[in-house]
Amino acid sequence: MTDGVGILIIDDEDHIRRITRRLLERAGHRVLETGNGASAIELLANDPDAVDVAVVDLSMPGMDGLETMKGLRDVSPGVALVLMSGYSDPGLASESDGVPPHTFLQKPFMGAQLLAAVDQAVAEG
Repeated sequence: MTDGVGILIIDDEDHIRRITRRLLERAGHRVLETGNGASAIELLANDPDAVDVAVVDLSMPGMDGLETMKGLRDVSPGVALVLMSGYSDPGLASESDGVPPHTFLQKPFMGAQLLAAVDQAVAEG
């Protein structure tokens, strides 16, 4: 496992962010979180070195996960991306307007699945 990775969680559901943050911090990662794509892009633009991996929810009001991933890559081309969704079609990730994620994480997920997705994104990023 890769320790000390800077991870940004982007999900409009507070409880998902809270649980995900707890799992990642227990594994030794540095974690930031936000509830929407616009604030995630701003956060990354202000401090691109703080984030190695963005864990992005697909379905959010306003700016969805695909738009958010594109914006994140625009401000930090090297950021690794994990797309998560409650929808069961990982093919949605391939329709990401030229910005495919490094991995897809199906909600609900177990802690080991989350950590494996982050490790895979770091390895492929």
